[in-house]
Amino acid sequence: SLEGMFICPEGAATAVALNKLLVAGDLSPDENILLLNTGSGLKYLDV
Repeated sequence: SLEGMFICPEGAATAVALNKLLVAGDLSPDENILLLNTGSGLKYLDV
Protein backbone atom coordinates (compact mmCIF):
# COMPACT_ATOMS: atom_id res chain seq x y z
CA SER A 1 0.00 0.00 0.00
CA LEU A 2 1.13 3.53 -0.70
CA GLU A 3 -1.08 4.98 2.01
CA GLY A 4 0.19 5.95 5.42
CA MET A 5 0.02 8.42 8.24
CA PHE A 6 2.12 11.58 8.58
CA ILE A 7 1.88 11.91 12.35
CA CYS A 8 4.04 13.57 14.95
CA PRO A 9 6.47 11.46 17.02
CA GLU A 10 4.20 11.68 20.06
CA GLY A 11 1.30 10.26 18.08
CA ALA A 12 3.53 7.60 16.54
CA ALA A 13 4.43 6.40 20.04
CA THR A 14 0.79 5.48 20.66
CA ALA A 15 0.66 3.49 17.41
CA VAL A 16 3.83 1.61 18.38
CA ALA A 17 2.41 0.92 21.84
CA LEU A 18 -0.81 -0.41 20.29
CA ASN A 19 1.14 -2.77 18.06
CA LYS A 20 3.18 -4.04 21.01
CA LEU A 21 0.03 -4.65 23.06
CA LEU A 22 -1.54 -6.58 20.18
CA VAL A 23 1.57 -8.71 19.65
CA ALA A 24 1.79 -9.43 23.38
CA GLY A 25 -1.84 -10.55 23.41
CA ASP A 26 -2.87 -7.87 25.91
CA LEU A 27 -5.45 -6.57 23.43
CA SER A 28 -7.62 -8.50 21.04
CA PRO A 29 -7.55 -7.57 17.33
CA ASP A 30 -11.36 -7.46 17.31
CA GLU A 31 -11.55 -4.80 20.04
CA ASN A 32 -12.54 -1.25 19.16
CA ILE A 33 -9.54 0.94 19.91
CA LEU A 34 -9.25 4.69 19.46
CA LEU A 35 -5.89 6.44 19.16
CA LEU A 36 -5.90 10.22 19.29
CA ASN A 37 -3.28 12.15 17.37
CA THR A 38 -3.60 15.89 17.70
CA GLY A 39 -0.26 16.73 16.12
CA SER A 40 1.10 16.65 12.60
CA GLY A 41 4.33 15.47 11.09
CA LEU A 42 4.54 18.88 9.42
CA LYS A 43 5.96 20.25 12.68
CA TYR A 44 9.00 17.98 12.29
CA LEU A 45 10.07 18.41 8.67
CA ASP A 46 13.65 19.20 9.73
CA VAL A 47 14.07 15.85 11.52
